[in-house]
Amino acid sequence: MSTKKKTVRRPKVLMGWTRIADFLECSVATAKRKEREGLPIVRVGGAVCCFPEDVVAWRKGRRRARK
Repeated sequence: MSTKKKTVRRPKVLMGWTRIADFLECSVATAKRKEREGLPIVRVGGAVCCFPEDVVAWRKGRRRARK
């Protein structure tokens, strides 16, 4: 038996609402609503993107704020 841990690879940049929503495990509409709630989105021309590490930090901050 192998005791190696499975490594989950995270993308360096999430490009587009579909990928962002997949990362958040929600619908595109919910991801867009979360942007209005402070989700750290970067707009480049007509495209949107974000960094997974920023999303993880944003989620942690929201959890602390609720407590």
